[in-house]
Amino acid sequence: MVVDLVLLDGSGRFYTIPKGGELRVGTGAQCSVRLTADDVSRVHALVAEHLGRVVVLDLGSKNGTYVNGRRVREAEVGVGDVVRFSSVPAQIMRSGEWSAEILKEDRSGEVPASDALTDEAVPMDLSAALNELLGRWRRRESFTSGSLALWLVNYRGMRGAAILEPVGEDVTVRVSYGDLGGLLREARCLEALPRHLVSGSGVETCQLATGKGRLLAVSAKGLPWLVVVPGSLTPDACEVELWVNLLALAVRLEASASNLRKVTGG
Repeated sequence: MVVDLVLLDGSGRFYTIPKGGELRVGTGAQCSVRLTADDVSRVHALVAEHLGRVVVLDLGSKNGTYVNGRRVREAEVGVGDVVRFSSVPAQIMRSGEWSAEILKEDRSGEVPASDALTDEAVPMDLSAALNELLGRWRRRESFTSGSLALWLVNYRGMRGAAILEPVGEDVTVRVSYGDLGGLLREARCLEALPRHLVSGSGVETCQLATGKGRLLAVSAKGLPWLVVVPGSLTPDACEVELWVNLLALAVRLEASASNLRKVTGG
């Protein structure tokens, strides 16, 4: 089985992992997967294939390599798993069986989305936007949390979106997309995110402040935090509740897919 490493950073790039070969990831010129994010190390990680197994190896990076939200030094990955090189997310996908539509969503050419979103997106009609997102999930074209973040930026007028999960005293970034106003680089901002999972039955919201403005964080019982940078659309309470329901659905879909892979060995 041949698989691709598909970047979910808005750059529109993917790399086939060669059989018996490797991809070196980082900002350095020697890397085959060259990233530009400031928080990625020069030689950050290695993605290698051997006898049908794909392994991700962190090469002593400063800010870490994560698989499905958990920091790892070395981990075997399979189709559907999300690998994050510090703040840059990517997904392992089977070659020839994923839709190029996920790349068409990019509006920034060959540069990171955070560098290109100078003009705010005009929100699509909500029903049409929902059909677009749910259609992707039905067709299993992309990582569900990743496509939710993309959807909020490209179809609902947000400047940026991220899904963050408190783990002890740390905060892991499951996925991020767009201009987050320095969220991932400002420790004080992340420290303001509640470290507890929401226990009540309703939606919980909080405001986070960065040097560039304020961000909205929302969650509900048993869910990670969804953080957005408002843009041309100021969401009302009903839309925020819709986002939380979509987040809950995304989390359940990912859990079901993960359990299925464990059962089938795929």
